[in-house]
Amino acid sequence: MSSDFERFVSSFYNSRADYDNLITIGRAEKLVELYPPVLGGVAIDFATGTGNVACRLAREIGALGKVIGIDIAAELLTIAATKIKSLDITNLELQQVSISEFNFPLTTYDCAYCSFAIVLFESVETFLKNVYQSLKPGGFFAFSCTSRNSYFSELIIEAGRIEDIEIPEIHRLLGNPNDIKSMLMRCDFSEMEIFPVQMGRNLSLQEAKSKWNGKFWLHPRNTLQDIPMEIGARMKANFDRLVNEYSKDGEIWFEELVYYVKTEKSTLITSSNYPPL
Repeated sequence: MSSDFERFVSSFYNSRADYDNLITIGRAEKLVELYPPVLGGVAIDFATGTGNVACRLAREIGALGKVIGIDIAAELLTIAATKIKSLDITNLELQQVSISEFNFPLTTYDCAYCSFAIVLFESVETFLKNVYQSLKPGGFFAFSCTSRNSYFSELIIEAGRIEDIEIPEIHRLLGNPNDIKSMLMRCDFSEMEIFPVQMGRNLSLQEAKSKWNGKFWLHPRNTLQDIPMEIGARMKANFDRLVNEYSKDGEIWFEELVYYVKTEKSTLITSSNYPPL
């Protein structure tokens, strides 16, 4: 059964019928451009959403290849299904299932992908270990994540700290190259490459302040879910004040530092390639 957090994530993304735009499509397809699939192989796209990665994979993997796209959000999968039909794609299968309920098959996939969603899984380490087991020897996993300070994360956390509210870091586990490498090594991956792309930009103060409402936070340990309205209002005021303090000439830098990552499963057969008996 899906967890409360997974249901919350599903509800949030089901409400985003306008998810697709030039930015979301571009950053998803960039992952496939950097790390194309194995021709004729079997690929899986975790948290496929509206299918931007999966559709690109299906076109590039070839007629003999197969792509599976899984997601928990039914409304996004409906959008993906419409794309598949309009593009006349026949080698892509969609499945509505949560990460916690997905049955990871052993040594099945030549390549696996996850665009921007990995930090939303309740246990990143468990997910990566499952991905490792599901890859064929020599297979690879490609994913994207962002820096710790992307999307004003540090300002938001500081706005909570002023009110003695701990706001957990969304990007802490994979927030810089060293953290990414450390996590992947703990999950038995060895070969890896990290390609950073800065997509940030300067925002007006009005646009910057609209980026957070003092309440919303997408994290398995959401400490803001049940806080009183007055505390949320004070945190929002703190955030707005911090935006003013860090601004220059009426603008503030909005970081979106994306790490595109590829990591491989060794071709060597060792005991770690298999689950414990």
